[in-house]
Amino acid sequence: MFKTKTMPVVLAWGKENSGALGLGGSERNTVLTPSQIPSLDGKEIRSISSGVGHTLVCLKDGQVLSCGSNDFRQCGRDTNLNKLGEVGEGLQPHHVIQVAAGASHSVVLTQAHEVLTWGKNTEGQLGRGDVEESSRGTPKLVKSLAVCCVLQVACGYDHTIVLTNEGCVGTWGSNAYGQLGLGPNKSPWINIPNFITCLKGLPIAQVAAGGNHSLILSKSGAVYGWGRNSFGQLGLNDTSDCYLPNQCRPLRSQRIKYICCGENHTACLTVDGRVFTYGAGTYGQLGHGSYNNEILPRQVIELSGSEVSQIACGRSHTMAFVPKSGRLYTFGLGGSGQLGLSTTENKNTPVFISGPFVSGTAQHTSMQVDNQGPDVKVKSIHAGGDHSFVIAEDVD
Repeated sequence: MFKTKTMPVVLAWGKENSGALGLGGSERNTVLTPSQIPSLDGKEIRSISSGVGHTLVCLKDGQVLSCGSNDFRQCGRDTNLNKLGEVGEGLQPHHVIQVAAGASHSVVLTQAHEVLTWGKNTEGQLGRGDVEESSRGTPKLVKSLAVCCVLQVACGYDHTIVLTNEGCVGTWGSNAYGQLGLGPNKSPWINIPNFITCLKGLPIAQVAAGGNHSLILSKSGAVYGWGRNSFGQLGLNDTSDCYLPNQCRPLRSQRIKYICCGENHTACLTVDGRVFTYGAGTYGQLGHGSYNNEILPRQVIELSGSEVSQIACGRSHTMAFVPKSGRLYTFGLGGSGQLGLSTTENKNTPVFISGPFVSGTAQHTSMQVDNQGPDVKVKSIHAGGDHSFVIAEDVD
């Protein structure tokens, strides 16, 4: 029996007026339903990261593409910014394996475990040992990390986090809310990587960052957070900012396997497919049927009958994918179409997109991409700013 040939496709929806969806000259400010990005058809994609107004795409061949806002040269290139184009200068010798987009800066990790940065640098978020009003448009190595083997990178709005193979967590950039985790009485910004000494010896699986808060997930499933906590986004049963990592104790027994952050909210996925959210609920992004903030983790009950395999957070919206049914659920802020529900209404409970998605068992949903073209099988979901993306395979 011959295997059906599949073609990689990427779907995007949400805020488009900056060009961050890469749809190429779309006259729409908002894209309300999943729309195929033609320039990515057939390309093997490793990951996508979206900031407030720009997007980075990492291809499996090591190239990086960018599009969107470029006011601080965060795209790393200067022309046709409403379409995806290669970040060439400064990256061509490097094979990139991960991308991370801050509000207006960009960070990549290479196959050689090196870190390069570019874009806004007013608070030292590039980690190059300087701060300036002008931005840096060419990717350059963070030289002080040359002695480290970096495994992961993550960006908050104006700060950066790395995880090394020795389990060390390094941070730099804005520290206005303690989001660098270096303790009280530190500078409001730091322009070179500093390592969080109190985490030494803790086996760490993942680092993540929200607008102004930071998280780590230990290999045993414990979640630690620090930084801004005005909305309870650290899950510590209070709203005081934290200058050092604090464990979110209510999650200790939940076997967390993945964490992600919005601007002021946090989402966690358990090994058995349950979703917990906490922090800002102003737009319904916590999915609990209200617009309240939550200062403790709370399970999204509407998803409790489904085994969720992936979650993603945009600025003020959340996504969850259920592979058995092929359903992609979204909730939260919808004003720019980022929920993919053909409306700009906010939703405070999970609603599945009547889109082109199919499950692993080929149970089809009711609609195709922009009402035309083939159904697709979801491989991964991504969100950032007011944008949403799905990396998928055409199954026709």
